[in-house]
Amino acid sequence: MLNAVQERYLLSFFNCLNVACSVGTLILNSRQKYLSARLFIIISGILIYTATALIYRNGVEYFLLNILVVTVLVYDSKWLILTLSAIMIGAFLAVRFDWISFVPAHPVPANRIVANVAWGLAFIIMALSYFKRVHDDYENEKEVQRQALVALNRDKEKLFSIIAHDIRGPLATLEMLLDMFRKGEYPEEDMKEAADELYKKVNRLAGTMDNMLRWSMGQMKGIRVKPVHSSLSVITEEIVTLFENAIRERRST
Repeated sequence: MLNAVQERYLLSFFNCLNVACSVGTLILNSRQKYLSARLFIIISGILIYTATALIYRNGVEYFLLNILVVTVLVYDSKWLILTLSAIMIGAFLAVRFDWISFVPAHPVPANRIVANVAWGLAFIIMALSYFKRVHDDYENEKEVQRQALVALNRDKEKLFSIIAHDIRGPLATLEMLLDMFRKGEYPEEDMKEAADELYKKVNRLAGTMDNMLRWSMGQMKGIRVKPVHSSLSVITEEIVTLFENAIRERRST
């Protein structure tokens, strides 16, 4: 508005165009076209700031440096970074060394030029600070995830160690009895008596394996807690049954 009042109509038009481009960027973002929005605001900024800097020498060429820093930080494509960087550096040099000369009818006051230069340099500092904070937050998040992964792996190792111990005992007993029966060292009558105990051990072993498989599937798909009412006496009975043989062996010794 001030430029229009001071008869800098072309500069006022460029300012309005800059605002329109910012609104267009917001519209693209709202439609989830993030890459297009990013490229649109960068290219429009280059064109507008280069044109106003060449025509009015108002110091906004330093905003090109700000766009340059943002371009290097947000893009991964080397050819795109090099292309945009070459354009912006060439535009900045063209303004600084008067490669193209224009004599505006109503030049911008010196104090406004100083303000534009100051804002351009300040935006560079703010952009670097912002992306540094984003990078630090990302690194902190990675460290938290790493610590969680280490804790999960440690818990898995403990769990598998316990499960391996619970599985090894019944299998060793079953293997020993079958080997003795195969060699004729264990009478058939005694084997029938031991069958019931072997069945209980194998049944508990199957339950352990089933729980382990359920836990593994939960780890792959993500654990979803579904609280249900349970009988404490039933759970206690299962635990006592699980350690019944170990308790009996301890008492016998």
